[in-house]
Amino acid sequence: MDPADAFDGPRDREVRTFEQELPGEQRAVPLTLREGALGHAAESRGAGAGTPEEQPRYTAPMADPYLPPAIESPLVVVSNRGPVTFERNEAGGFEAQRGAGGLVTTLAGVFYRDEATWVAAAMTEADLEVPRRQALDHATDLRLRFVSIDPKIYDGYYNGISNGILWFTHHFLWDIARSPTFDESTDDAWHAYEEANRAFAEVLDRSPQDAVFLVQDYQLSLVPMYLRELRPDARIIHFSHTPFAGQTYLRMLPIGMRESLLRGLAGADVLGFQSRTWAENFLLSARSLPGAKADLRRWRLSLDGRTSLIRTFPVSVGAEGLRSIAAQPETKAIRREIRSSLGEQRLLLRVDRLEPSKNILRGFLAYELFLRRNPGWQGRVRFLTGSTQSSGATDGYPSWSGSNTTWTTRWPRTACTTRCSSTRYTTA
Repeated sequence: MDPADAFDGPRDREVRTFEQELPGEQRAVPLTLREGALGHAAESRGAGAGTPEEQPRYTAPMADPYLPPAIESPLVVVSNRGPVTFERNEAGGFEAQRGAGGLVTTLAGVFYRDEATWVAAAMTEADLEVPRRQALDHATDLRLRFVSIDPKIYDGYYNGISNGILWFTHHFLWDIARSPTFDESTDDAWHAYEEANRAFAEVLDRSPQDAVFLVQDYQLSLVPMYLRELRPDARIIHFSHTPFAGQTYLRMLPIGMRESLLRGLAGADVLGFQSRTWAENFLLSARSLPGAKADLRRWRLSLDGRTSLIRTFPVSVGAEGLRSIAAQPETKAIRREIRSSLGEQRLLLRVDRLEPSKNILRGFLAYELFLRRNPGWQGRVRFLTGSTQSSGATDGYPSWSGSNTTWTTRWPRTACTTRCSSTRYTTA
């Protein structure tokens, strides 16, 4: 990682000095093009076999003339879902549709960069057919690569482990007295998770030698480790869009699963989290690994002769797009219509994805408590809540979403007077 990289942000100096503080075997050395920029595993690749005179001398960071700084290198974004997916149209051709999930929205701007490629799991049969039929770049104006995963393996990887276990763990949503439970089906799902992550790593290994890999989220926690095995000098960043469970909560997972997840993430050069607390949770958990050294003051993890930088990079809301929509004539007309219908009342609006982590039910209960404690607001406010179906619903969602609907039918009988505020609950 070049200390002169243009990492724009308040922590530029920390990132720029990271490479200089790495152990010697992780610093840039004059290598051939096939060996890469950072030389993470020089000894394991035979560099330690010769005499001292035969060893490459460590030079200033990024001295390798063949590889550009990270900011100028080809960027490879890796996620379970891609920015688009393909379906067959009536004419027999291919039609691109926007990919589901919030991560796509968060990372949409990545394609304003030159030489950016997005690697994702194939979601449809057409996803697998398009690369064989036509130039994918011409079809979508995006550079996409799809990973083919057997449907049974994908089910275990995504529904069994990613959403069935890791999502609930990192969001602290287990009913601990009764769940989670682990049995033979968990073992099968975990093997599927490993296989799917390895499939991603194998596709990434075909990327340009000077690529920088930006791996996304808990579904791909093992990719940094597997990619490091295939390409020891790879420049890898992993970013977690969700919380990261605390060390006590994470210990509910089987020890083999827990240690593999932590080692998998530790294969990255930089680990990014949304908040300082979640970054700290990772470090406190990772220091339990045999041979690991967690530096909480400098936010670094040393393991297996490598050092990873742990940092927080909060993702903000894309305000520009919202302002653009708000300025459209259609939006202004709807705004006038809503204001006219409200009269002297106020509108309280919330929009969420229909899943437990959004605390929708608690929001309803909080509104109920507010009206009980402030009866003067009854009849003066309307509460409208809209929920969209989650892109990856799990078995636990139906009963939970039913609780929200039950609340909206129960609420008028428990909180309303003759001047009751109206509540409307919609799903899409």
